[in-house]
Amino acid sequence: MTPMPRLDRLERVTDLLLVLLDTPSPLSLREIADRVPGYPDTHGARRQAFERDKRLLRDEGVPVLVVPIGGEDQLGYRVDPDSYYLPDLGLEPEEQAALNLAVAGVHLGEPIGQHALLKLGAGGDSPLRPAAAPLWT
Repeated sequence: MTPMPRLDRLERVTDLLLVLLDTPSPLSLREIADRVPGYPDTHGARRQAFERDKRLLRDEGVPVLVVPIGGEDQLGYRVDPDSYYLPDLGLEPEEQAALNLAVAGVHLGEPIGQHALLKLGAGGDSPLRPAAAPLWT
């Protein structure tokens, strides 16, 4: 058996997280496989791939819930958005400016740094002026 390429697994795990966050009620493995591309067709292989993906999400701190459901599937899965998303920190403007300065100091100007700032409540431009370039190069 040839292992699935890493990018495909990353895509599948990302899609899995989005599906589990977006469902109001737990989904069975069959329902998940219908909504998330990339899971094998056979039940045993699908179960193995899903268990690996679920373990990866949990290892990354995602609270994947397992809930008893009726029917032959017996178990359903979901991620409670309130448990997953960072709550509003209620930072004062000065605190937000200090956070922006700290992020700028560690060069998180790439998109991931911007996403981190947005998640922490940064909105728009910093009230701080941009730092001057160093005199030495």
